[in-house]
Amino acid sequence: MTQDYEETEASLLPIWDMSVPEIPPRSRLYSLAPLGFNSPLVESLTSYICRLAYEHHVEVGTLIQYSIAPVLGKRYIADDKSRSISSFLRHASPINGNGTMASDWVSVLGALTLRPDLTFLTLLVGADALSQRDLLQPVRQWCPRCYDAWRHQGTIIYEPLLWSINGITVCPKHSQQLERPESGCGEREIHRRNGRRFHSPVATIAARHPSRGFNPVITGPYCNDN
Repeated sequence: MTQDYEETEASLLPIWDMSVPEIPPRSRLYSLAPLGFNSPLVESLTSYICRLAYEHHVEVGTLIQYSIAPVLGKRYIADDKSRSISSFLRHASPINGNGTMASDWVSVLGALTLRPDLTFLTLLVGADALSQRDLLQPVRQWCPRCYDAWRHQGTIIYEPLLWSINGITVCPKHSQQLERPESGCGEREIHRRNGRRFHSPVATIAARHPSRGFNPVITGPYCNDN
C-alpha cells in the first residue's frame, strides 16, 4: 500500500531539471545599439563612445581611462587626464577613419560590448578604396536642423559619421550647409556665453546664438571643461 502511494505521488510531482542552463556571455560594457543603421546618418564611433559614457553615468575620460585604455594597451591614452567630451572629440577623429587607430578601437569596443557591428561606425568598410590622407574633417561640423529636429522630437541626439568626412559640406536630409565653430571662438567659449544644457545621450546641446540660430556645442552632464 505504501509503495503504491509513493509511486502515485511521484507520478504527480513535476520532474525537476537539475542541469545547469546555458548562460549567454556577458559584456563588460552595455551592449548599446548604434543609431542610424541603414541610413546615410549612421552614428560615428566617437559619438557611440560618448553615449556609452552617458549610459554608464561616467565622464568620457573616466570610461576611456579605466575601461577602454587597459584593454587597448595604449599608455598615452591611459595617462591622459582629460575627462571632457569636448577634448575627446577634438583629438579623436581618427577613431572614425580607416586606419590602425580605428581598427584598434573597433576591436576593443567590440570585445567590451560584444557588438560585432561597430566597424560600420567607421570608414574601415572602405579601407581598400579610400586613402587615409585628408579623409576626415579637421574640425567638427554639424547640421543645426538635425539637432533641432531631434531635440524637439525628444529622440536621442548623436553625431553621424557622415559629418566627419572631409568634402561633405551639406546635410543630405535637409540640403543645408553644415556649420562649424565660429572663427576665433572655440566651442568651449560659445557654451559658456550662450550655452543651454540638454541632457542628451551624446551630451550635445543646442546653444541659442543671437545671429545664427541653433549651434550645437559638445559638452555634457558628466563633462568637466575647467
